[in-house]
Amino acid sequence: MHRCFIDNDRWAQTPLTPSPEEAHHILHVLRARDGERIRIFNGAGREADAILHCANDGTLPLLDIQNARSATPRTFEIILLQAILKGNRMELLIEKATELGVARIVPVTTSRVIPRLDAAQARQKRERWERIAVSAAKQCGTPWLPVIESPVSLQDAMQQTAGPLLLASLADNTRPLAAVIDELRTETPSAVTVIIGPEGDLTGDETQGLLAAGAIPVSLGSLTLRAETAAIYAVSALACMLNQRISA
Repeated sequence: MHRCFIDNDRWAQTPLTPSPEEAHHILHVLRARDGERIRIFNGAGREADAILHCANDGTLPLLDIQNARSATPRTFEIILLQAILKGNRMELLIEKATELGVARIVPVTTSRVIPRLDAAQARQKRERWERIAVSAAKQCGTPWLPVIESPVSLQDAMQQTAGPLLLASLADNTRPLAAVIDELRTETPSAVTVIIGPEGDLTGDETQGLLAAGAIPVSLGSLTLRAETAAIYAVSALACMLNQRISA
């Protein structure tokens, strides 16, 4: 069944009208037809089946909601603090993090981050990342979208953490991620924050600042992973080994 994203502001409409962008996707990408049943979701756990009604005058299609429902609330959230990556690697990470059920993604500017974004560029990037997350959610079937924050400094990003703070590190004084997760399973935290640095890792001063703030340095194994791979690795391990319901 086709899946379409409908933002919260539109759910009160009867019948419901999708945004122009989503209407284009429904009619010209999915090529859905009048009377077809599609599934809609709001990215915050709400979804419904809907009957598509296509107007002959070329105006926006209408959606007649059937069987609206809410997913079981998430009892565990993964928050990802990710140093901004070059090229399309950040987009790949947003896609995979959405599929894996990450609740919040905070793009971070660190000393070794190469992309330097002004306010307009940061806004454009965030809008594109949000579109990528919507596309990933449609594909994988989750009713949840991650909250994608505007890019911030590492210091400001520390104000957006929750639960234990895990720092993926190449240093020697790390603990295996699996061992730390085993301890977290007994504590059943409601959230865990993971910090992934840029290519080349964080600087020594940045690392020391995080450790002073209580971050737990963890190792992701003996191989040197690309930053986006490290993030996917850590998020996957948390989602799997904590064995919590992070998506419907």
